[in-house]
Order: sequence, then C-alpha cells, then structure tokens
Amino acid sequence: MRSRFAAVVTAATLGALGLILATGAAADAASRPAVTKAECVATGGVVFDIPMKTTFCLYDNHDGTIDIAPIVLR
Repeated sequence: MRSRFAAVVTAATLGALGLILATGAAADAASRPAVTKAECVATGGVVFDIPMKTTFCLYDNHDGTIDIAPIVLR
C-alpha cells in the first residue's frame, strides 16, 4: 500500500516539474538555438520529452543558471 502511494506521489511530483519546465521552455526557448537530441546530449544537455506537448534541451550552467533550447528534427 505504501509503495503505491509513494509511486503516485512521485509521478505527480515529476509531472508537476515537467509542466513547470515546459511552460518556462516556451518563454526561454530563445536563450539557445535549436538543437537535435544528439547535439543536446553531446553538448552536456538533458533532453526532456513531454509526450504530446514539447521536447526541449535543458542546460545547467556552472553559474547556477539554466538555459533551454528547443529540440528539432533534422
């Protein structure tokens, strides 16, 4: 019973984080040029894929800031 509750809480938390990042991605998408998934990973980014919504690349900079780049198909 506890493991089911923990799974639901974890899923809800990750879903909320994804929505927050996705809404921020639209506003900050111009902070970096568009990249492919392979380019994102090769340059130190993390690919976030929100099904049926968007896919973006998240870069965690050394100064504590975050940049987001849209993912494109090439």
